[in-house]
Amino acid sequence: MSYIVRNTEFNPASNRILNQMLRRAGYVTGRMVPLSGPLAGQSISILSRFMNGVIQAADGINPPGPRPRHAFGQP
Repeated sequence: MSYIVRNTEFNPASNRILNQMLRRAGYVTGRMVPLSGPLAGQSISILSRFMNGVIQAADGINPPGPRPRHAFGQP
């Protein structure tokens, strides 16, 4: 099974903003939201770059994910 891996570069300031968003989301990427206050504009663009590099839409080219087979202990 093959997967497409993307490498997205972030500078140290962007990493600090990503870490803040991850911490506030309980380290669940699906719950990440932009920060409020003076970092709002930067966090919106960083979050969109991060999500575009990590979460891809199921477009038919990439597999949607693992498929369940059999329950444990069944042939």
